Formats: sequence, structure tokens, C-alpha cells
Amino acid sequence: MQLAQLIKSSGVLHLSIFAFRDTLKYLVQTYGPLFTAGATFIAATVASFAARAAMRSARAAEKNVETSRLSMQLTTRAYISIPKKRFFKPLAEGVTPHITMTFKNVGKTPAKFGQFKLDMQLVEQQFQSELPEPEVFPG
Repeated sequence: MQLAQLIKSSGVLHLSIFAFRDTLKYLVQTYGPLFTAGATFIAATVASFAARAAMRSARAAEKNVETSRLSMQLTTRAYISIPKKRFFKPLAEGVTPHITMTFKNVGKTPAKFGQFKLDMQLVEQQFQSELPEPEVFPG
């Protein structure tokens, strides 16, 4: 059967096709702006999340740059060690100490300028020369 014959023979089908078309037209005219507003709201929400993620990523990149700069600074700076030190007189209260020290450049960059400050105090012996034996627990 052709569609025209079907519509003529059945008034119900003819009515339901037009009723559906009118209902659809009514829904689009009435609620169409709501669908557009809803889609706009969803797009704005997604854009907001994307902007927050971009800000977090930018902050992480800034921290990474700062960490890299600090790491480079620490690995290339000049380091000084004192491998040898010698006291000419035993340390005693009221006696001026005479010390010789050898300074050694041990960093990747040679130290050219620097300051040295020594503050000494004579205190009672705090550490033993030998380590105590550890306690042994049965079991």
C-alpha cells in the first residue's frame, strides 16, 4: 500500500501523523530555548573545568622550573671541605688554641671568595670513645 492510500483508509493514522508533527513543533518552539540554554551551561561548565586544569598545570610547570633552577644551583655551586686539621697545643681552658687547617675545593665550581668564622667552646666530653655493647634479648 502506498502512504496516500493508507492515510485515506485510516483516519486514525492521518490524525496521529499530524498530531505527532504538531506536538513536535510545539515542543521545539516551547522548550527549544531551554535545550540551547542547557547546552550552553554544560559547555560553560566543561570550559570551567578545563580552565582550572590549565591553571593547575601552569602552577606545576612553575614549580618544576623553580626546582630545576635550585637543583642546578646546588649541583654547580662551590663546596669547601676541611680534610686536615691540627692542634699545636692540647685544648685547655684559658689556653689560646693554635690550629692549622687545610681547605679543599670539592664543588664543581671553584670557590674564589668566601668568609670563615670559627667559634669554639670547651665543653665536657659528651661522647665515649667506644660504643657500648648492644643489649641482647632472648628469643
